[in-house]
Amino acid sequence: MECLGRTISNQVRNAVAGEGCVTVVITCYNQASFLADSIESVSQQGRTAELIVVDDGSTDDTAAIACRFNGVRYIRQENQGVSVARNTGLSESKGDHLVFLDADDRLSPNAIEAGLECFRKNPCSGFVVGRYRKIDASGTSISQPNRICGDRDFYSALLKANVVGMLSTVLFRRAALEEVGGFDPRFRASEDYDILLRLARNCAVNEHDNLVAEYRWHDRNMSLDYLFMLQDSIDALRAQWPHAKGDPAYRQALKTGMANWRRHYSSLIFSDIVKGIKSDGFQISTLRRVLRMAGTAPATTAAFARRALEWISTVQLPR
Repeated sequence: MECLGRTISNQVRNAVAGEGCVTVVITCYNQASFLADSIESVSQQGRTAELIVVDDGSTDDTAAIACRFNGVRYIRQENQGVSVARNTGLSESKGDHLVFLDADDRLSPNAIEAGLECFRKNPCSGFVVGRYRKIDASGTSISQPNRICGDRDFYSALLKANVVGMLSTVLFRRAALEEVGGFDPRFRASEDYDILLRLARNCAVNEHDNLVAEYRWHDRNMSLDYLFMLQDSIDALRAQWPHAKGDPAYRQALKTGMANWRRHYSSLIFSDIVKGIKSDGFQISTLRRVLRMAGTAPATTAAFARRALEWISTVQLPR
């Protein structure tokens, strides 16, 4: 299913036809309540961009919201996951450069121009990266902007951790995306991490210090499913092993990354479980969750156990 907004301005039409067009692909799955805010953040850019909304099988008012805006191309597909949705946007787009924006997030004013300026200074880049901050469900800022990585070997830095943090901070060169085949549908949560690793392995990456995106933090974020995120992140790193194993520095960076992801998510899982115990007492579901973690990511269990022992030692038991 595809629909076009009521009109497309000559400015947009000329930008799409001309060299240097930028496409913003917004992927949406049941996030109609945030979609208008996301679309408006694109319309407020300092330059015109082709805007495509890919609806990944939503059952809410996504279609009505998207088609309410002039100049928005709306494409609906059956629910297939964010990787396929982004690849749909890539294949339907005309831009030489692309931004991928989740429907609950926003671009900062002049984000696209900041990325293009970085490309002008670094014309061989496969992608360039800016900064982001977190906002709450209402759009209020709840964090300071993140720091840029600063590592000259961006592939090594990514093996150790996802130093980008938010995909919408990235402006991609279309040719680089097409060369690696777009997003990998095997990854349902770490597709962004995977494609950054594959690109950084093969092309130059450059950063700039501009705030370009806002990451909305709310109770429906996929990233709150910590065990799912852990497994997908580990799988994305494992996919790099054939390329990293021959270089001692990259091999060590990958092993460091594995340990960092396990430490990070075991801490989040542990904190979430403790919060639940304090709120509702110990439930059988808590034990099931720990057993599921041990079965899905056994190497994470040791880090989790250390946190648990530290916590137990601080608990005041009744006399």
